Amino acid sequence: MRCLEIPLLSEIGQIHILVREKSELEAKLLSAGGKDYFFLLEDCQELSEIIEDIKEISSKRSEKERAAFMEKVKFSRKIRRKAKDLAAFERRLVSEYENKRISLSHGRKMVEIIKLLRSSKLEEAQGKAGEFHSLLEMRERLALLDEQLSKKRAQAERARRVILEKISDISWLEEQPPIDMEKIRRHEQGERLREILLEARLEMIHSLQSMPLCELFGKYKEGELEKLGFPQIPAQEIDALSSFLKKSGLEKKSSLQLYEMLGFSKEKLSHLGIDLASFRQNVEEHKSFLLEISSLHLGDFLTDLSPDSASLSYLAKNSPEAKKAVDELALLSGTFAEDEKEWERRKFLEEKKKLVGGEIKPELEKLLEEIESVEMALNGKEGEGKKSAEKAPDEKEDILPTKTGKEKGFLESFFGLFREK
Repeated sequence: MRCLEIPLLSEIGQIHILVREKSELEAKLLSAGGKDYFFLLEDCQELSEIIEDIKEISSKRSEKERAAFMEKVKFSRKIRRKAKDLAAFERRLVSEYENKRISLSHGRKMVEIIKLLRSSKLEEAQGKAGEFHSLLEMRERLALLDEQLSKKRAQAERARRVILEKISDISWLEEQPPIDMEKIRRHEQGERLREILLEARLEMIHSLQSMPLCELFGKYKEGELEKLGFPQIPAQEIDALSSFLKKSGLEKKSSLQLYEMLGFSKEKLSHLGIDLASFRQNVEEHKSFLLEISSLHLGDFLTDLSPDSASLSYLAKNSPEAKKAVDELALLSGTFAEDEKEWERRKFLEEKKKLVGGEIKPELEKLLEEIESVEMALNGKEGEGKKSAEKAPDEKEDILPTKTGKEKGFLESFFGLFREK
């Protein structure tokens, strides 16, 4: 069963339709305007805008006839500008025809439309401009198709990249040497032994925390605990605190119990027969020391479990289970580094396999072929036209009238609004 699903593959039929439509539109535009059909489309756009502007002017004519004089002046200026735009557009058509950017046929049709506009035959001009509006619609549709196909190309590229990465991962995994399970076994055994030592550490800490503080001081004076990271306290303070505890009948109290007594009320301490002043001086003054003992498991005490460390020796000396674990761990110490490296390698390979997601290489290769066929469908028809472009004729033939005052008819058709009613 294929784990990698690519929705784009189910759209191949739609892609062929879009590509075919794009090719047909490009062929029509090439046939209409040649390889430089961009210039024809620009002329179509300008002609369309001119027609829309004149349509707006015509719609406002009756309104402006009843307007104030200055409004009429402003409107007449707009009409003059539009007449100049028509003349400039005519000159541009001549230039583009002479440079073989548009055909004689298109130039003549546009000039005919301009003549109709000058004669105030707006509806007839709009009808004849339908062919050029169709070309603009083709351009808009072509832009939309380009956008849709571009998105699908991006999807195909992402899918191809994912597949190639998975194939590369599978190939890499196939080339890896098999896991040395003996090294894995030794490493896992070492981890179990270290867990035993960590449990022994917690038990040792609990034993020290539960031990009467006076007895704990006796162990502390031996010097070994201090080297292992046990909280420090000066010898004279140990003597003073031990003396107070014995005089107050608290010599059996552990550090945890004494720390708990710091929260007792004065009444409760008095009820227990404890001198408040001496308690403050000896116990409350060492509150931070008692807190450190209650938090031994959170600190660095007995945390160094490296071979031949003082912590390891201390645990082995005070715990039979820890001693057995230390002895067994010593047998594994010679191969510890290589065992750990092999264990890390297996972990890395397992993560790689998860990323591959159970895919089978031949299926991925087949999937890659399908994606490549989609990409061919998306790109195979780019830049191709089904029809050759119409060539502009070599002969120079006048396509526009060149008489002076060619804006006259256009202007006179609107200047009637200034006549007296």
